[in-house]
Amino acid sequence: MRINCYGERTESATYDKNPPIEPLESKASGGSTYLRFGEGDKVPIHRLTVGEDGIVRREWAYGKWGEAENLDYIPTTETTEIEE
Repeated sequence: MRINCYGERTESATYDKNPPIEPLESKASGGSTYLRFGEGDKVPIHRLTVGEDGIVRREWAYGKWGEAENLDYIPTTETTEIEE
């Protein structure tokens, strides 16, 4: 199944028509802020970092909240394949 950065199925009829989803919780670690979207074991997680130029960058990964600092992040404009 392919999902977007909020965990929505990309083949869904409502894909890209829903309002933005609010994060369930957040935490700061190692100079980044992490946002959790969802309550499951594995969830979409966004990482916010501020570059030396002062620009905030947002990337996302799908994985366990407790491992947020160690996941591989991709741009929020990309989708990813997950197992159901």
